[in-house]
Amino acid sequence: MEDVAAVAAEALIHPEKHAGRAYDLTGPEAADYTTVADVLQTATGKKTRYEDPGILGFVAHRLREGDPLAYVAVTTAIYATARAGLAGQLSTDVAHVLGRQPRSLRDFAAANAEQLRG
Repeated sequence: MEDVAAVAAEALIHPEKHAGRAYDLTGPEAADYTTVADVLQTATGKKTRYEDPGILGFVAHRLREGDPLAYVAVTTAIYATARAGLAGQLSTDVAHVLGRQPRSLRDFAAANAEQLRG
């Protein structure tokens, strides 16, 4: 999250350098949902696991939670993309814009463990 905020700040501070550009902001490694759950569990000490509900299960859950249909459609497309293995592309955009490597998920989770514990 800090990387996204830092890129946004850079684009706002120096609009002449970033006008008309679109950036694909990723961390330094691709992580599937199970890996994210494992990293969060390690950082927080709270039992965390990925349930893998499938597309229909995901849609049904989001609708039961009261999410608007348009939101469910967008998040389902993102979820389906990740499930299909199409979200594993890495980008060098954070390094290009900020002049430093992006923060890893493990580093982010460790630094924010207290907030993540809730």
